[in-house]
Amino acid sequence: MNKKMMIAALATIFVAAAPLGAQQFEQPKLNPFAFNGLKVRFGASFAETFQDLHDYNTATPNVEGGVDQTLLGDIGAGFDLAMANAHVVADVAPGTRVVVNAYLASRHHNDTWIKGGYLLLDASPIHNDLLEEVMSVVTLKVGHYEPNYGDAHFRESDNADVTNNPFIENLILDAHTMEIGGEADVRLGSLLGVAGVTTGENKGDVTTPENRGYSFLSKLGFDHRFSPDLRVRLTGSTYQNRKDAGSTLYTGDRAGSAFWGVMDTKAGTDFRNGRMDPNFTRVIRAYQLNPFVRYRDLDLFGVVEQAHGRSATETRTRTVTQYDADAIYHFGGGRAYVAGRYDTVHGQFLTVGSSQRVNRGVLAIGWYMDPHVLVKGEYVKQTYHGFQADNILNGGKFDGIVIQGSVAF
Repeated sequence: MNKKMMIAALATIFVAAAPLGAQQFEQPKLNPFAFNGLKVRFGASFAETFQDLHDYNTATPNVEGGVDQTLLGDIGAGFDLAMANAHVVADVAPGTRVVVNAYLASRHHNDTWIKGGYLLLDASPIHNDLLEEVMSVVTLKVGHYEPNYGDAHFRESDNADVTNNPFIENLILDAHTMEIGGEADVRLGSLLGVAGVTTGENKGDVTTPENRGYSFLSKLGFDHRFSPDLRVRLTGSTYQNRKDAGSTLYTGDRAGSAFWGVMDTKAGTDFRNGRMDPNFTRVIRAYQLNPFVRYRDLDLFGVVEQAHGRSATETRTRTVTQYDADAIYHFGGGRAYVAGRYDTVHGQFLTVGSSQRVNRGVLAIGWYMDPHVLVKGEYVKQTYHGFQADNILNGGKFDGIVIQGSVAF
C-alpha cells in the first residue's frame, strides 16, 4: 500500500457494523481511488402516514374578527398527504460529488421544488502533495445545504426521508434548516471538528443589508469503537448570529411536521404542529451537546440544548432549553426495534420573565421489511404548561397513535 492509499484509509471515518437504520452520523469520506469516470445516481423516497390523534385545551375564548382563536379544530383518524422526495448524486471527479435534493410532494408545498444542492469535496482538485495530505482528513461542503449543527439532525425525518428516524416526528425544538454557505469537517482518527459559515437564512437575499449578518457554526466531537460491542460518541456544537434578517434555525423545515392538525384552529394554518418556535429571528446563540452509546443491540442518544435570542421587535434576549433522551433496542437480526423517547422544552417562548414548558413521551416500534422498506408506529403524548389563558396552548394536550410506512432507494 502506497502513502496516498494509507492516508485515504486512515482518513476514512469509522462506521461500526450496525443493524438496519442504526445511526451513522457524518458520511464516510469518499475514496478518490475508486473513481473511474462520471457516475450519476438517482434516488427517491416515499412515505404515507396514518394518525389517530386527539387534542384538548383549557383556553378561554379569544374572539378576533368573529373567530375564536383558541377554539381547537375538530380532528379525527385518517391518512395524511403522501410525501415524496428525490435526489441526484453525481461523482464528477476523484473525491468530488454533487448532490441535489428535491421535494416531489410535501405537506407545506404540495408541488415539486428543489430543496437544495451542494458540492462535496473530499480530495484535492489539483495535484499538490501538501493539499492532498490536507484533504485526506478534510471534507469541504459548499452550497445550499443543512448545516451540521448538533447530532439530532442525523436522526430526524426530512419529509419522505424517514428511515433514519426511529420515531415518527422530530424534536419539539427542531434545529432543521437549509442555508447557503460552506463548512469544513476535519477527522483525525476518533476526533471530529467542524467549522462553517452561512448566510443565516434558508434562502438567498440581497435586501436590507443593514439587518443581515453571517451565521457561524462549530462542532467538536469524539467517536470511537472500544470493542466490537461498544461504540461511544460525544459531540458539542454551536450556532451563532448577532444580526440576522430572519433566522430559521428552528423553523427551517419547510415540509412540515408529521402531526397534522393538533393544537390548531379550524383554519389549520400551522404546518409545524407539535413543535415550538422561540422566534429568535434577529439574534440567536444556540448550543447542543449530544452523547451517543451503542452497546450490542442497544442505542442510547441524548440532547442537551440551550438557545438564546430575540426577534426584531425585542430589545432583550430570551432563553429556551431542551432535554431529550431516547433508547432503541434492535432485535430480529437488526430488522426490528422498539424505542422510547422523552423530550422536554422549557423557557421564555413568549416574553422575558415568562416561562412555558412542553413535554413529550413516545413509545415506538418498527420493522424493516428489507433495507428499503420500513413500517413504524408510535404512541405519543404531549402536554403544554404555563401558557396564558387566552393562548390556544393553555392547558393543551394531545395523544394517540401514528403509523407510517416508507420506501426509499
